[in-house]
Amino acid sequence: MQSAGVKFASTANDSPASAAGLDGIITSMDGVTINNIYDLSAQLARINPHDNVTITTTTGTFHMTTGTNPANQSLAYLGISDVTNAYKYRVFGGYVPNAIISIISAWDGLLFWILLISSGVGIVNMLPIMPLDGGRMYQEIFKKFFKRKANIISKIVSLAVLFVILFDIIGVWLLKTLA
Repeated sequence: MQSAGVKFASTANDSPASAAGLDGIITSMDGVTINNIYDLSAQLARINPHDNVTITTTTGTFHMTTGTNPANQSLAYLGISDVTNAYKYRVFGGYVPNAIISIISAWDGLLFWILLISSGVGIVNMLPIMPLDGGRMYQEIFKKFFKRKANIISKIVSLAVLFVILFDIIGVWLLKTLA
């Protein structure tokens, strides 16, 4: 998919877009290609209130005179709302329906959280705390070098790491409270 225009949900009453009957997906403004919201915003920043503009959409070409933005009188105003990027299929052509974009966004969010949780579990599992895999690996390394004292050393390392983690969680709060 590639960004290929700007969709809008509605036009404001008595706005330039409403008066011109603007509909469809905006693809260009005054001959400048509009691929996304940022392109539209940049083009609107170049235009003054009460300038004549030509907007090309998927349904036709519309001529209108911009209004003044109610929030900032120095900015041009079209009167379109709920503006989003429109996407085209690269291979098949045609615009991507909103349902497909919603499904892709949901999967993207789900995969992000799965990656985040899995990475967190993996990192915690590698901590040198005895019941975890990291603690067992350290114990085997200590057995290789210290033979008889390996169990004691691995317990000391486990307790030290556990103390540092607990201090990081509770100690900082406790120090701030006491100070």
